[in-house]
Amino acid sequence: MALNQEKIQKLKIEGFIELYNKNKSFWDALAKEACAYARTNMLPVGEMLRPDDITEFLAPVVRMQKLYTKHSQRKRTTPKYICVWFSEYIIDRYFREHKLRIKRGA
Repeated sequence: MALNQEKIQKLKIEGFIELYNKNKSFWDALAKEACAYARTNMLPVGEMLRPDDITEFLAPVVRMQKLYTKHSQRKRTTPKYICVWFSEYIIDRYFREHKLRIKRGA
C-alpha cells in the first residue's frame, strides 16, 4: 500500500517527520541498503523496483533501530502500521531526492 496524505499527517502528528528530518542521513543509508537488497534478491531481470517492494524489507529493520524504538516509546506509539508508514515515508523521500528508477540488469 502506498504512502498517502492521511498517513503523512499521522506521522507528522506523532513526530516521525521530525525524527526523519533530524536523522535524514541515517534513514537514507537504511533506504539505500534496502534498495540494494531488494534489487539483488527479489527483482526479476529487466523489471523496475517500486517503493512498496522496498518497504517490505525496510520496515523490519526500522522497527529494530534505537532511534525508532526510543521515539515510539516516548510518544507511546506501538502499532505495527506506524513503522510501515514511516518506512514508506523514508523510501518516498529517498526516491524523490535521488529521482530513482531502479532496474535490475542481466
